[in-house]
Amino acid sequence: LNGLKINPDKTKSMIFNKTGKFFKRSFKVENDSIFTTNSYKYLGFLITPSGEISSGLGNLKDRALKAYFKMKKSLGPYFRLHPAITLHLFDSLIKPILLYNSDFWGCLRPPRNNHIENLHMRFCKELLGVQKQTTNLGVLLELGRQPIMNYAKKNCIKNWGRIHLDGKASKILLTSHRNSLANELKWNSSVKNCLDSMGIGGNTVVKSVHSQAMSRMSDIFHQEGFSKIKEEGSKLRT
Repeated sequence: LNGLKINPDKTKSMIFNKTGKFFKRSFKVENDSIFTTNSYKYLGFLITPSGEISSGLGNLKDRALKAYFKMKKSLGPYFRLHPAITLHLFDSLIKPILLYNSDFWGCLRPPRNNHIENLHMRFCKELLGVQKQTTNLGVLLELGRQPIMNYAKKNCIKNWGRIHLDGKASKILLTSHRNSLANELKWNSSVKNCLDSMGIGGNTVVKSVHSQAMSRMSDIFHQEGFSKIKEEGSKLRT
């Protein structure tokens, strides 16, 4: 088709399975052998046979960490001098790396040890000059921030709205989406579950549902945060 040929040196196959076990097989395309691999970076996101996203998030964190070190070194003593400027630089230079491809993984269940959130919290604590053990909630509220995963969810919901509600996608992607609906695949259900948890699942016909979701996530974060502060044993109560 269109005169394109497969480059066997750049082409790999992967056998997906629930256990994540690496099945070694060799496939042939005409006379060229295509070997299986246990990890593959597809469109900049690392995927593995089990389909989990922890490896991909870890890879994004490693890439963002390099950019963060470079930014911090370039700022030198100015890193903490003007927090608003440093926050803006982080959101402009580092945050896009952390949230890369979150249009699709944003609403999937994150690992318990979330690499994306860990780097964001590390940056916030280093900016304030506090210890690693400092309560995350206090650090975020002090800087006027919220969990970075909220933005990942927003990106995913926006992409879902574009495809599911507006039908603004290529024929291949729309066909794939219809197939996911018919087979109840995880991506579509994860977005709906995410919206249901915010209490706006029945309102998904509204345009710009991602903006509504972001506003709701922000409200939930602050409501739950201040409720925790008021608890008897809270470190932040005083």
